[in-house]
Amino acid sequence: MQLSKRSLLRTGGVLATTATIAGCSGGQSSTDSEPQFELQEVQSLPSIAQSEEEITAAATIENTGNGSGSTSIKFSLDVNQSTVETEPIDPGETTQITTEIQVPIVDSGRYDLTASLNDQRSTSTPVDVYQQLNRNGLHGSVVSSTGESLVDSRIYIISTNQEFASNQVSVNNTERFFSEHLKNVDYDIKITFYGGDNSAEFSETPDIAPLQETYTVTEDIEILEQYEVPQGYRTEIRLVDEDENPVTNLQEVSVRDQIGNGARYSLNEEGYLIQRERSEPGVILPTDSTFVVDAYPEEGDRPVEFGEVHGSSDEEFVFEVSNPEQFPTQ
Repeated sequence: MQLSKRSLLRTGGVLATTATIAGCSGGQSSTDSEPQFELQEVQSLPSIAQSEEEITAAATIENTGNGSGSTSIKFSLDVNQSTVETEPIDPGETTQITTEIQVPIVDSGRYDLTASLNDQRSTSTPVDVYQQLNRNGLHGSVVSSTGESLVDSRIYIISTNQEFASNQVSVNNTERFFSEHLKNVDYDIKITFYGGDNSAEFSETPDIAPLQETYTVTEDIEILEQYEVPQGYRTEIRLVDEDENPVTNLQEVSVRDQIGNGARYSLNEEGYLIQRERSEPGVILPTDSTFVVDAYPEEGDRPVEFGEVHGSSDEEFVFEVSNPEQFPTQ
């Protein structure tokens, strides 16, 4: 029996979900003195691996009943399965069970690691499987927290050692990315997701989002992580002069993450940041990161910062620009 490969073009849902399926020990109906179990989450550690490697499958279970008892969880990754019996779980307690499961020899792609409670299909999380890798460089993948496709988005990778180096790579049709090494091994990198140019109108995919603030590369073939790209929110950012008139003619305004990577915007007639491909203003940003709005002056090699923002669908950010004439104009 072979399970189907995971579809990349999902229409919704979260990736490591809270299940609504509950099971009672022994398959009996729940009474005042019997346990009732709920499977809250399943995880894969790591969530990106090569065929024939072992991963750790973990599931969190809560006893919501009124009696102590045990249950079983069956983990499945394509054709490979593993069943684990829990120790007795008291009422109101939550426990995590783990098991090792081997990654099967399958085509490279994204597969579901599924956890079933008492033989009921319950919840799953994606695992990116590589066949044996033989190409030196950085291998990673992305997955959207909202289920949107991230194909053709971009990944910025910069080194943080003394000599600066960077690379920009595309996300392929299996939501993976590959980069040549920036330096010899044993160097540090930071990673940013950039999806802005791929969405002419608004979606929940952020224009920019930091993925990895620090990572040390130590191997010729370095398998990074499966990075979850957070949900983005349309955020309105407006620039005005000292008289509160809209600033409209700056050639380019950037919104940068704390790593230093940025997405670029122009301004509309009301001073709002707008992506050139979009018909309405706004920047799509996640809520849990802080970004700097800035622009480069005509003279000087450092940008002028206007202020900090975060993703927000109901908050407008307005910044005053001193001496707008110092910046290049459209």
